[in-house]
Amino acid sequence: MEKIVYNLSRREAGRFNGEFDHTNAVWISIGEPTDEFVHTKNEHLDKLPNLKMCFWDITRARNYTNFITGEEEQADPPKVDQAMQIVDFLLKHSDKDVIVNCAMGISRSGAIAQFCQDFLFHQWPKRFQDRACPNTLLYNMMRDYYKGENLIKYV
Repeated sequence: MEKIVYNLSRREAGRFNGEFDHTNAVWISIGEPTDEFVHTKNEHLDKLPNLKMCFWDITRARNYTNFITGEEEQADPPKVDQAMQIVDFLLKHSDKDVIVNCAMGISRSGAIAQFCQDFLFHQWPKRFQDRACPNTLLYNMMRDYYKGENLIKYV
């Protein structure tokens, strides 16, 4: 049976109403650490096995000014343990379709979709694939963990 991976924006995930078969699917939702409305709520997707995480869509740590507090803060990229958690979740559900969303459905979700296609043999529909620009750090950590390589270079 063919497995499929879909990368959606937060808005698309919020409006998802079962327009494609998702009876044998899992959902991964990625948000930003400072957004109080970070995770999409959806009656269809919330019923699926799911993993909800927060990390920035960056590849190296950066300082920024929090526009609410005015304080200087540090934004960190995805961490090794988060990449490992995603891979473990995907392997636990390796026979299922994957629905993954982040803010725009491009980078963080694109990295996960790319991983699913490259290593777990999911089909990635062209219309979803064409808009992706996978976060290279997240993808590389997931790949290296899956392949059993030492992850110390990412710490």
